[in-house]
Amino acid sequence: MEPEFRPGDVVAIRRQSTAEPGQYVLARLGDGSQTFKRFGGRTQQGFVLLPLNPTHELVIDPRAEIIGVYRWLRRAAPGG
Repeated sequence: MEPEFRPGDVVAIRRQSTAEPGQYVLARLGDGSQTFKRFGGRTQQGFVLLPLNPTHELVIDPRAEIIGVYRWLRRAAPGG
């Protein structure tokens, strides 16, 4: 069963610099920003990061690096 991420949820990340395709990762992009996405693998163009929100675009960044991998989720309290 795939996790469902909602605004306000807290995710725990295990610090590591590698990931397997399909894992959720915290990544640092080449511009220094950070993003939480599904890891799609690596191509000649760079890391492929798949958006969790279907309205966001796919990211392919040759300078991206994996900061860590998703471990668990704590659901935000309703209304909080």
